[in-house]
Amino acid sequence: MLGDSCMFIQECGQPGLHDVYEALRVRLCLSCSFERLAPVPRIPLELQDLLHKSTGEFYEKWYGGLPPPVVYSLRNEVSEVEEKIKELVKMGDQVALESWKKERSSAVRERTKETEELQRFLYKREATRRPEPVGPRYICCSACG
Repeated sequence: MLGDSCMFIQECGQPGLHDVYEALRVRLCLSCSFERLAPVPRIPLELQDLLHKSTGEFYEKWYGGLPPPVVYSLRNEVSEVEEKIKELVKMGDQVALESWKKERSSAVRERTKETEELQRFLYKREATRRPEPVGPRYICCSACG
């Protein structure tokens, strides 16, 4: 799955020691992160509660030296949610639209709860882990060089 033993980036297939975006359930290299993640502040407010969100950082140079936004959603998920809403609006069934939004929001809250539990577990595990031996630095992919 997405544990520490998963050493490949899901999008590009490169080997890598990159962090997992637990809430998004993906491991992305820096390059894939830039391509696949959408900063939540740039997403319409009415969609934000319907999307899974994660935290992460990009290098400042990608944002012109400004502090980067820290909350992200997957771009493809944003598109899927937008399309579903358009489809339900086009049908003209307000009850179905509200029902779907309620179910979706509930699923997002449930995953957020699961993510918090996973992060607590990983934090505790990391805190009790023995330090690894010092050796040559491993460069995991060309994006991290």
